[in-house]
Amino acid sequence: MKWFIWGVVMLGLIAPLQTLASTKDVSKEKVAMEKAVINLNTASAKQLMSLPGIGKKKAEAIIQYRDSNGGFHSIDDLIKIQGVGKKSLQALRGKVSVN
Repeated sequence: MKWFIWGVVMLGLIAPLQTLASTKDVSKEKVAMEKAVINLNTASAKQLMSLPGIGKKKAEAIIQYRDSNGGFHSIDDLIKIQGVGKKSLQALRGKVSVN
């Protein structure tokens, strides 16, 4: 009986630890994505939406701009996207590239 109780207690402890471990993996992935520099000329809509202030509509506008204009030649070209102003551009510096 003692072994049974011990097993139940251990199972009760293992499940939360597994959940915690998987949460840490997701957090590490999120931090890695936040630190990654995203290439405006190759990024998917999902990658663009991971940037601050870029939602679905702006991501689509970025992709449409690059398709129509042969890509971005400078990060400053982002200012040509509707809804991207000087403050947004400043927030994106260091997070995006055009290489």
